Amino acid sequence: MKPKLDKIFIYFIGYLYVLVMLSLASAVLKGQMPFSVVFLASAAVYPIISLLFAFRVSRMVSILVLGVAAVTSVVLYLTGTGGIVLVQMSYMAEIIERIIYYQNTIITGQLAAAAIILVILAAILLSIVIYFLFIRYFRMYLLTGAIIAMYIGIWTLTGNENKTVLAFTCMLTAISYFRHVFEKKAKKGLITGKTASGSLMLFTLPAVIIPVLIVISIPKSDHPIRWPWLDRKVFQVFQYLEQRFGHTDVEFFSLAATGFRGSANRLGGPIRPNHTVMMDVRGDKRTYLRGAAFSRYENNMWHKNQDDSESVAEIENMLLENRAGWLYIPVDKLFPDVEGNDKEILENLASGRSNPFLFPTFSLDIRYRNLTTKTVFTPLLTIMPITSTEGGNLDAGQDMHGIAYAQRKLPMGSGYTVYYLQPMYGAPVLKRALTFCYDNLYQDALDELVRQRDALVEKDPSPKNPHLEELGQGIEVLESLLIRSKQIAEEYTWISENTPESVIKLARAITHDCENDYEKVVAIQDYLRNNYQYTLSPSRVPEGRDFVEWFLNEDRRGYCTYYATSMTVMLRSLGIPARYVEGFVMPENHNDTIYTITSRHAHAWVEVYFQGFGWLIFEPTPIYADVMQYLPSEENVRRVGDAQSIEDLMRRYAEMYGKYSSDLPSAPAGTPVAVELTSYLEYVPHALAGLILAMVIINLLAILVDNLALLGKNNKRKIISIFQTMLIWLEHSGCGIKPGETVLEFGRRIDKHIVLARYSFADASEIFCRVRYGDKEITGDDLEVIQTIARQLRKILLKDFGIKRWVPLRRIIYRI
Repeated sequence: MKPKLDKIFIYFIGYLYVLVMLSLASAVLKGQMPFSVVFLASAAVYPIISLLFAFRVSRMVSILVLGVAAVTSVVLYLTGTGGIVLVQMSYMAEIIERIIYYQNTIITGQLAAAAIILVILAAILLSIVIYFLFIRYFRMYLLTGAIIAMYIGIWTLTGNENKTVLAFTCMLTAISYFRHVFEKKAKKGLITGKTASGSLMLFTLPAVIIPVLIVISIPKSDHPIRWPWLDRKVFQVFQYLEQRFGHTDVEFFSLAATGFRGSANRLGGPIRPNHTVMMDVRGDKRTYLRGAAFSRYENNMWHKNQDDSESVAEIENMLLENRAGWLYIPVDKLFPDVEGNDKEILENLASGRSNPFLFPTFSLDIRYRNLTTKTVFTPLLTIMPITSTEGGNLDAGQDMHGIAYAQRKLPMGSGYTVYYLQPMYGAPVLKRALTFCYDNLYQDALDELVRQRDALVEKDPSPKNPHLEELGQGIEVLESLLIRSKQIAEEYTWISENTPESVIKLARAITHDCENDYEKVVAIQDYLRNNYQYTLSPSRVPEGRDFVEWFLNEDRRGYCTYYATSMTVMLRSLGIPARYVEGFVMPENHNDTIYTITSRHAHAWVEVYFQGFGWLIFEPTPIYADVMQYLPSEENVRRVGDAQSIEDLMRRYAEMYGKYSSDLPSAPAGTPVAVELTSYLEYVPHALAGLILAMVIINLLAILVDNLALLGKNNKRKIISIFQTMLIWLEHSGCGIKPGETVLEFGRRIDKHIVLARYSFADASEIFCRVRYGDKEITGDDLEVIQTIARQLRKILLKDFGIKRWVPLRRIIYRI
């Protein structure tokens, strides 16, 4: 009994290893995979794998079955066949792709099943690893190294430290070390007595748990341990490696420099962005950093006009329009029928009281690491000038799209500080305010102010009339904004005459029921998010096919350039000014408000123009949808109107926006939603049936392998093999051979308990001894006697086995 308990405890420690490593691996899903799924997967998979791998035949069969299944799945995936297998393989590839290249994936209902399958596959792989490294061969250093490497890799991907998993890892490592020392001494003959390694680990468990719990409970500093000399040396090494192997040197930024675009700037095809660290950004919020914008899409490429690079004050103009776009709009005259909450919105816009709420100010400190370029990356609504970390203002120009650039290349290590306005895209009040924007807003406002001025001049022509001066100022601002809006409409609604009619028709169909431009923009954005698959490996666009039309109607898979180009073209076809922008989106994870931006954070998005607000960002790419959900702080919200709390104000604006407060996000934007197990409970019976069927198949394969192996042996080896198998049967039935008992004595003892019909078990023992220890030739009659005895014994023992005879893996466990 004691050896069995010893082995059980070793298997139990092995299970803890699997559970810890699987919990660590599931951390890449950012809390979206409940621990219950991880626990159930490890608890179901580990015992089965341990059982299958405990016996040589079943181990070989299991490896063969798993290998064939893996190869078959890959072939089905690559050939595009296989039905549900292909679908789930595609979803799993999508999840892995997002984790590797973006360190971020949101498990939607569509991907939930694939995520669970990935966890189960990970449990199978880890169970096999633990079996070979801990149970069968015990390679303590290799196992510990694998866990440490895994922990570092997961930490690099997620930026999160799971202290519970780390504590269990420490305990398991300490227990394994005790076993390592024990077995090392046992091999040298330094261990006396019958103590086993499993029992040793059991007794040392309290001695390991208590110190780890004490260390965890000790209060810790919020700051990591700092060794300045070592920090400098490590930083120098990293800096050298980055400069030696990961430096990017371009005149001006484009996605092609990051691996997101092929040669000649043609759009489409599979890509593999590199992992070069581009810059470090210190900031309170993640945002979009603009690096390039384009005017025209034609021949599957984005082009710039010759005058795009003209030095203009577009950044200042964008900021001015955002701040002053509504200040001179006579909302009471243009929207006379608006009442209640909508009226409050318009009044707050016209008075400027909503600016601190809708467009609060933030700052970013940007430092280039492995990037040398003239491009100065800035948010959309940047406040000029840009401050250099070397002192003074950065000597920066700008093109007609508001992209900033330095007069000379900024070398690695260059830094600058930008202040900017961040639109609160997730605020219901901004969403509602955008519904009041329309094409002739500035023209109608200008006409109304001119009418008021003319009427006032008739009554009081004095030029010193303060009201007349105010109207004159408003007219001047609106005339400037009107000219600007016409230029933007002309430039950013252009589409090629070769634009496929199917693209234009689709845009019209999507926005058929929309009442204003904002609703049209959101409708197209949501349509792209919800109906197309994000992947870095789409098919190449066939020669002669339009890139947008191919994505929308044929392949329906792509990455950010697909989504952004398609949305821009469709909006322009509806007469809505839009432009395609490239740059970087700051990652979700940060280290003490410092965001490390790599090439894989390169991105493309859409900016849409609204009279009254100017340019605003819209995100059609599904995996970046959470970046847009900026919500105002309570401090800024309370600056608007007479609202006493953010909850009250959000509820009021949600109601005016046609939703209930329960529809508002109850968690921070971008917070993943954990996978619910309830919807998958209906599949449990199918999964159990499939598991039982798989075990039955493995059992039948084990029988087939045994029979084939027996066919290849001569009569002598056949007799020995069959007799040894019968010994195993009798051992499992409680009639095993006793210590010191000869084979002949054992045969006579068995005959007292089991009566065979034609031959006795003593006959089998006599033949075995003659074969095993004698030199006489074996006849076919001897083999036939052994086979007959084996068949009769098998029937008798199966009756005595009771319920155990229905075990699916009976051949593997009991060899019968």
